[in-house]
Amino acid sequence: MKLKYFRLHLVLVLIFIIAGSSIAASADDDYIRGFAEALLKVKFSDDASRISVKEGVLTISPGHALSVSEGVLSDLSAIDGVVRVEISGRSSEIVRSEALPPAKVSRDSGPAESQSSKDSYYIKALSPDKLFDPLMADPRWPHTAVLWHNYISEAEIGKVVAPSIGAVLPLYRGAAQFGGDFQIGMHAAFFGLFDLDTPSWDLLSEDYRFGLYWSHRKDTLSTFFSIYHLSSHIGDELLLRGTRQRTSISYEAVEFKVSKDFKEWLRVYAGGDYLFSPDPEDIDPWFAQYGVELKSTKAYYKNFFRPIAAIDVKHKGMNDWNGAVSLRAGVEISNEKTLWHKVHIMLEYFNGNSPNSQFYNTSLEYTGLGAHFYF
Repeated sequence: MKLKYFRLHLVLVLIFIIAGSSIAASADDDYIRGFAEALLKVKFSDDASRISVKEGVLTISPGHALSVSEGVLSDLSAIDGVVRVEISGRSSEIVRSEALPPAKVSRDSGPAESQSSKDSYYIKALSPDKLFDPLMADPRWPHTAVLWHNYISEAEIGKVVAPSIGAVLPLYRGAAQFGGDFQIGMHAAFFGLFDLDTPSWDLLSEDYRFGLYWSHRKDTLSTFFSIYHLSSHIGDELLLRGTRQRTSISYEAVEFKVSKDFKEWLRVYAGGDYLFSPDPEDIDPWFAQYGVELKSTKAYYKNFFRPIAAIDVKHKGMNDWNGAVSLRAGVEISNEKTLWHKVHIMLEYFNGNSPNSQFYNTSLEYTGLGAHFYF
């Protein structure tokens, strides 16, 4: 029992540490966003673009009427306090010729004309933005979340809470020789499962995943390649019930996924995994995965809430290639005033073999509600 409470306290402590390390945007960010919106509307007659600012990083999702030219980049980067301008998944920090320095914009003086010069770009290490967007409906995408599930098909288990703590952490980003940008980094995640129908919320299982990744993006096409390790452990309380046996499952794997943004509101992806050195050795090492994501082009309540929906399907050789379907729909909260860069509040439905590795041979159906946090 002490071990169980220690684990639960550890999970809570980690959540508070993560929350404490994220800070809301400063007043300077509010100023930058307001100034940028006014500049685009007055100078470029554009009021359809979406702008957000976090710690001086200005992110713009261009409207249909705006052509993102060198002049637009120059004017946005000239606003006082702007560290970097990000456009449609591409991040660039503008370095200007010392002979023709740009006219900066101050709060007192108002907009000033930028000097016309050839801008060159370089990509910073430890850039916080990611070239490959998270898979919104994938139950095992590394990120931080708190999920409540109501099991429909499981006789022994009814209601569970399934927390995860993790992130995809970019470490370096640069320009690829064959076009576009590349990024390398690491990812890690803990996935837990607690039985809410027991007095002490018995720990049922825990999965751990960590690895390295390489991603690439050019325009609307992005790819993700990863080498990772996964290991699974059954909860002590579940073993004490005597109704389940521990499944010794762990493996190293390589995964590859490719994603295409067909429209601003439509994303399609596909890929697969190959397991090497699996335990047990006789499991089929192949996974296949594909999905579709929808994101509204219109946000509501002062651009605070944006409707989203996604479907993810996985076929695993170890499950005779039966499809596991994950459906999620809800809203995205993406605003400089939020604690995290993006927050998803999603209703969920799942039907297929369990994503929890200890129960990978168990057919599972559930509905639920989750809060997902992306950095």
